[in-house]
Amino acid sequence: MEHENSDAQRLSYRKILGDGSFDAHDLFKFLEELEIESAIKIRKTAVPTGTNSRRDRELANYRKLGYKKWAREKEYGKRWVGTEGIFSAVKRKSGEQPRSHKTENAINEARRKFWAYETMKNYAKMA
Repeated sequence: MEHENSDAQRLSYRKILGDGSFDAHDLFKFLEELEIESAIKIRKTAVPTGTNSRRDRELANYRKLGYKKWAREKEYGKRWVGTEGIFSAVKRKSGEQPRSHKTENAINEARRKFWAYETMKNYAKMA
């Protein structure tokens, strides 16, 4: 853990954003220790622990404000234009899920989808 802490202290983060899959007590505790703001969507099934932990406080705030006000306050839902548009376009053209079942084949399929998107984009620029 010493290595992880030294890396985290060397880097500077102001805020961590994440969907419900990031809603974990350990992550909230870690962010509190490093004094990093969180914008992590709390799961609908979340239950407070009663320990006044950072996650419990975030859960209370989320329930008090409701999703829309919470999202506005936390700036949740912002997208990084540099990649989000590309991911959206590739998924729109070739589907959200890979057809391959094996991990290696699914990765190769994703590579082909991005290659095909880039090829179509370059062709459109030439026309």
